[in-house]
Amino acid sequence: IITGLWMNVPRALVVNFTQPTASEGMYLIASRSRAGTRRSLEAFNQPGVKIAVSADPAQQAVAKARFPRAQVMAVEDDPMLVVAEGQAQAAVLATLSAEAVVATAPARWFLPSPEPLARTSAAMAVRKGDPDFLAFLNTWLEIQRESGWLAERTRHWATSTEGFR
Repeated sequence: IITGLWMNVPRALVVNFTQPTASEGMYLIASRSRAGTRRSLEAFNQPGVKIAVSADPAQQAVAKARFPRAQVMAVEDDPMLVVAEGQAQAAVLATLSAEAVVATAPARWFLPSPEPLARTSAAMAVRKGDPDFLAFLNTWLEIQRESGWLAERTRHWATSTEGFR
């Protein structure tokens, strides 16, 4: 798996991860029109507040732990779309840069906190029993880190608004 797969223990039992390729944060991104006067994370941890989150179990666990009094809604669709359609006041979103997401429509979105709710490392994954390929990928990643290419790609995707239009 070449895309950034979140590293966790259950997955590590099934695959071998490369060295991390990036670190993503899980952020609460709120609708300016639907959040009312709520401007802090604690203000969203209230009965009657709906927070959309992806169907990913890790994101659901973070959302439920951080907002136990709110209604956390696991959705198959994009959580931001669910908020845009008026079904929730905010969404938990995993991203390299929440600021880039908000920058796509600052009149529509805001960050109740610039700090992530949680962080997770992403990496490539290789089937168990293939140590030579894992070693090759880790060597390639180290070369890309040393050349600056990996940092440049991270900067590009952390500041790009291409996927959020």
